[in-house]
Amino acid sequence: MRIAERVGNLLGVPSCHFDPIFAREVRRAVSAFRPTAVAVELPPSAEAEVDWALSCWPSPVASLSGSKLFPFVPGDSILEACRVARGARSPLYLVDLEVCGGARRERGLSLPGPEFAPRVGRLFREAHDALAALELPPPDEDLAREAHMARRLSELLAAHQRVLWVG
Repeated sequence: MRIAERVGNLLGVPSCHFDPIFAREVRRAVSAFRPTAVAVELPPSAEAEVDWALSCWPSPVASLSGSKLFPFVPGDSILEACRVARGARSPLYLVDLEVCGGARRERGLSLPGPEFAPRVGRLFREAHDALAALELPPPDEDLAREAHMARRLSELLAAHQRVLWVG
């Protein structure tokens, strides 16, 4: 079962960092969907860090840029999307909002592990979303990031035939 979700000319692959199940899904999505552009949930300021990490691939590396730590691990869906896009010479867009520091997070419910994603597909996402909805509302910073990424994806959809988004 596939865990990617298609809406029109946008195909989204969720990112559960450092889990190869999602990197495999990125490769499947690229093969079947053949995107004309790839967008990932990273801020534009991380582009040089991404290129450096890809030059070290398949070694896991981490980079500290300002106050942001970027761990790049083979098997991560975002790194895999970047690697595939660069390898195919497809346009790669880093569409996250530049923010200072991180949002404060409260510990909440445990969400289902990513190992269940390919087994239950849509039901995995529904269970994940239902459990996440029971937690505290997202910080304002996360809402701003989501709105920014939605606007950027809308712009990319108008400019490209098929956009793969990983985030």
